[in-house]
Amino acid sequence: MSRLTAAAAALLAVVALGGCAEEPLPDPQPQEDAAALPVLTESQLDGVLGEVADQLATADAALDPALLPPRVTGPAAELRTAGYTVRRALPDKGVLTPVGDERLADIVPQEQEWPRTVMAVTQAGAEDAVPELLLLTQAAPRDPFTMAAWATLLPGATLPAAGPPGEGVTVPPVEEAGSLALAPTDVVARYADVLTNGPASQFADGFAPDAFRTQVLAEQDAERTSATVACPGCFTYSVAHAPRAGNVWSLGTEDGGAIVLGVLDGTRSLAVAVAGAKLPLVDDLAVLAGTTEALNTASFTSVEVVAYLVPPADSTDPV
Repeated sequence: MSRLTAAAAALLAVVALGGCAEEPLPDPQPQEDAAALPVLTESQLDGVLGEVADQLATADAALDPALLPPRVTGPAAELRTAGYTVRRALPDKGVLTPVGDERLADIVPQEQEWPRTVMAVTQAGAEDAVPELLLLTQAAPRDPFTMAAWATLLPGATLPAAGPPGEGVTVPPVEEAGSLALAPTDVVARYADVLTNGPASQFADGFAPDAFRTQVLAEQDAERTSATVACPGCFTYSVAHAPRAGNVWSLGTEDGGAIVLGVLDGTRSLAVAVAGAKLPLVDDLAVLAGTTEALNTASFTSVEVVAYLVPPADSTDPV
């Protein structure tokens, strides 16, 4: 939908004096704004992030997920809720990461339709704090912007320029490749396959190496080995990662690529294959499962928020 300038039209009450004929007034013509504007100004984004940070801090202090809405929703609220459950039972688990008070980058689109998406990179004041890529969404004009997800930036990760300040960025469609090397939804689906199948995935070479993939695959290999070596034939082990429908967002970068953020649902399952075998559960898993031992099967689910840099179609760079 084109953005139209709201021109103030003064309606004149013309009083005819004497016998002068009135000239007909021309029909008003709306003028299209030549410069696309970002959906949030810098001061508006300041306000949104401030309210998100305040609401998150309030919920964190009480370890109460009921205090997260309306400013923290979706996968962000799911992850926080699990964190509260663990910390109520294990107070020594450490402090949850707050919304950083230092803004490193704003990625604000020109898009005028709803739902709207904005990204921001923030960092807390601590020396060892890592930057976080926050995803803010607005479902409809009268709804508030909420933090729906966030991803921790890996060491050494840099973001490309998102366009001149004050102009806003493009919003590539998530279902189409268009000017990108891959459609954003395909990027997320292929990465899910890589996490599921490791180096055997046909898509493994399409992604640059990253620490998250290395960590996940190492954990899965360790679990598989533990289940099959400690008690050969006692357990079966399976793993799957799948993109969550409707949870892919993309914003354009100055080089013609895009920052894509997607949500994966991961599942690791262990099943008892021999009568009498038991699955011990400890720490976080025991708290979340509500038991220290599984007699038949155990499935561990995870919410995985992953951000990607997708190159333009004419690039030979991997995602």
